[in-house]
Amino acid sequence: MNFMDALSLLALLTIAGLALLVVVRRFRTVEEGHVAVVHFLDRFSRTVGPGFYILWPFEEEIARVNVRRREVTSLEISGLFTPGGLPLSVQLAYQIRLVPQQMDRDELYYDEQARDAQQIRIFKQILQELITDASKPTPQNDKNQVDFGLLFSPFMGTQAREIRNQLEQRAIGDLIAHGIELMARTLIISRLRIPEPLSTAYTELLTSNFSSAARYQFIDRVRSAGGTMTDSGLVQLLNAIQENPGNIHSIFSTGSVQPDVRVQDDNLSIRTG
Repeated sequence: MNFMDALSLLALLTIAGLALLVVVRRFRTVEEGHVAVVHFLDRFSRTVGPGFYILWPFEEEIARVNVRRREVTSLEISGLFTPGGLPLSVQLAYQIRLVPQQMDRDELYYDEQARDAQQIRIFKQILQELITDASKPTPQNDKNQVDFGLLFSPFMGTQAREIRNQLEQRAIGDLIAHGIELMARTLIISRLRIPEPLSTAYTELLTSNFSSAARYQFIDRVRSAGGTMTDSGLVQLLNAIQENPGNIHSIFSTGSVQPDVRVQDDNLSIRTG
């Protein structure tokens, strides 16, 4: 073999080696619990599940979606209003997994923050509709009688379980339409929270012996907290706190509502942790 033949052979081997290297580098592995998003010439092409796959010419892997089952421990839905017009936040806990085949193309590229915002929007719409349905008036023998649980927080009392069940049933359908599978029987309404200015005003009202100044201050704080309570609703709330604090107190503070303010034997205690 002369020098030129050897040089040609070396060139061919080099080209073949480079070609083989390029091919080998086109092989990819998707780990279990993830899906790869692949583009062709900068446009969506396909998704690839766990295992080996090859990127064809002009293809590029853009993103990976974690589809493992996961816990959402504290998603807060704020800006809700009870039938009585009080602003309220609800914290939810549940389990989900992602189903990329059910997502539109934009949703494939969501980061965690965008996906949380999507879930908040869906849950908020359902919750507000359920609250509206819960607020429909029912005939009462005594027109002056107030259903405190219904007027101020339908998440407490007899309707709480029904709202939770309806919330889960509707959320399962609405979320899967966006590629989010809510695991059945995992949804928990884990905490109710009212705005801090309102809970502070409530605490101060309890310790003020319900003076006129404290009552007016409480009304102003309720309104400034973003509530939509009518004047008659505010009067009912004040009368409820003063005349029957046990019922209304459960709406503001017992269970998981924070801050945890408890009135026992005319003594006020506040749990801050």
